[in-house]
Amino acid sequence: MKKLLFGMGSAALLLTALTYTFHSKASAEPKVAAPAQVSAPCTGEAYKLINGVCQEGVKVWTRSEFDNVQHYYRCYYYYKWSDGSTSQEYYNINYAGCII
Repeated sequence: MKKLLFGMGSAALLLTALTYTFHSKASAEPKVAAPAQVSAPCTGEAYKLINGVCQEGVKVWTRSEFDNVQHYYRCYYYYKWSDGSTSQEYYNINYAGCII
């Protein structure tokens, strides 16, 4: 498998290419090369580097609070990733209510 490397200033972005190869016309099953690992920066609250692969976590809504002074809801959530780990708790402000 070939890895494509593109310079991005001081950081480098490693892109993944999937390669499909057919054995013969009689074969309906393509061979798929395993994707390359990503070594680009993995940033943002929803993203985490797991085994060299940047993954987006699943947002899990947990609770809500209504602020009687400001008249808005705080909607609390965290992220969960494929390795079972979770993020810290976050919240956003919503005037219409929360999805829980």
